[in-house]
Amino acid sequence: MMKRIEYDTLVKCVNWEKQKYYLGEATKSLLSGISDNFLLIPDEDYEEAMQALAASRRAEERLFDTARRNNDGMRFEKRGDIDAAIDVYEESIAAGYPALHSFDRLMKLYRRRKDYLNEIRVIKRAVDVFSAENTRRAEHAIEAEPSKKNEITTALLSYEKVMGSHGVYCFIPYDIGLLHNRLHKAEFLLSKNI
Repeated sequence: MMKRIEYDTLVKCVNWEKQKYYLGEATKSLLSGISDNFLLIPDEDYEEAMQALAASRRAEERLFDTARRNNDGMRFEKRGDIDAAIDVYEESIAAGYPALHSFDRLMKLYRRRKDYLNEIRVIKRAVDVFSAENTRRAEHAIEAEPSKKNEITTALLSYEKVMGSHGVYCFIPYDIGLLHNRLHKAEFLLSKNI
């Protein structure tokens, strides 16, 4: 048996052409079944497709929430309400979405205030979040490009991009080394002020 899912519903949540190589083999085969605004999915693959769709929706919601908070924080900063901006950026980093803006703004705002303890806390949180994101990206890249496993594993430590076999980067890590450098500087400034 086959189940039908409206294609428009899927497209709103998942860019299948970009995402399909991150999905399981069963889901990849589903993409060939698109016709007349419906995706026909074999019953045995339906659950996997729905899980992929739900995960995509959750990721999209987290992205939109992060973007909204970042925009709110920028508005507060423009108005000169730095305390409100800090509160919004703190909410954003607590959510743990791997987007640099809130982390970067908090590090800078705390540095301006010479609040090195909070700056150090934010940097350590950024190291945790972006290290986990690098690991997640590496796992997906290795799944998509198994022949690049050694390069990708090395790039986790060097923070270098890895070119995939199709001429497109298959792995672009966040440079955690820059965060470690900033951490050392903040720790040095804290030690000078104690």
